[in-house]
Amino acid sequence: MNYDISILIPAIRTNRWTTLYDSIQLACKNYKWQLVLVSPFELPENLRQHKNIKLVQDYGSVSRAVQIGMSCLDSDTVFVTVDDCTFAEDSIDTSLEQYKKECSKKDVLAIRYSEGGQISNKDYYVAGYHDALKLPNINPDWKIAPQFIMDKNYFIELGGFDCRYEYMNEPVHDFMFRLQTLKNKVIISNVYCCIASHYPGLEGDHAPIHNAQSLHDYPLFRHIYANNLNTIHIDYNNWQNSPNIWERRFPEKYSSYEELVKKQGYQI
Repeated sequence: MNYDISILIPAIRTNRWTTLYDSIQLACKNYKWQLVLVSPFELPENLRQHKNIKLVQDYGSVSRAVQIGMSCLDSDTVFVTVDDCTFAEDSIDTSLEQYKKECSKKDVLAIRYSEGGQISNKDYYVAGYHDALKLPNINPDWKIAPQFIMDKNYFIELGGFDCRYEYMNEPVHDFMFRLQTLKNKVIISNVYCCIASHYPGLEGDHAPIHNAQSLHDYPLFRHIYANNLNTIHIDYNNWQNSPNIWERRFPEKYSSYEELVKKQGYQI
């Protein structure tokens, strides 16, 4: 079956997936949609009845999960987001309508979101707003898009994410800057879609993400952009060079999110 949009999520928080699915039903009433989850964990039993959910199992990093999932979509249009979201009613419909009206196949719609009750204004989606992005070879007027809607095939054509990065922040910034180097546009959505939770620092289950960003991803990103080592087109299959198991998140192959939380001592 072909869908109007595939919602692609690197996902581990199975306890949130039912709420996530239910909120998408309210957010996307006018278009045929598919939810693609890339996760090491099985679908909760109550979601297995839904034919518009596809589970792709992998223990790799977040950037690798996006690359793998992108080739499994049954739509040419993709919305890349996160699994701790609740989507605002009608928000995906409204955003997809804006994307169709304002974006070419080489443009991106940056999806506005709130995190931990903090609502970001449009300035947040401008590179120059962030001290960490004030680097050589980054135009301060370029836009960022931590969550985005775009054409799947153009994502693959540019090579998608650089899977030397572990989490999603730095590879998505890198991708959007490569895209804008080619004079393509990143347009900011008119509405907020995703209301996300937020664990700062090492709180909750966030420690592997925090450590990946601070100890590995951002230092690599800063080195690449400070030394003009960034390239526009990369090999889409670069994910095959990343480890099959993201050991920072999965020091062993846990069978469920609940087991991961218990054995890692996360306070959720």
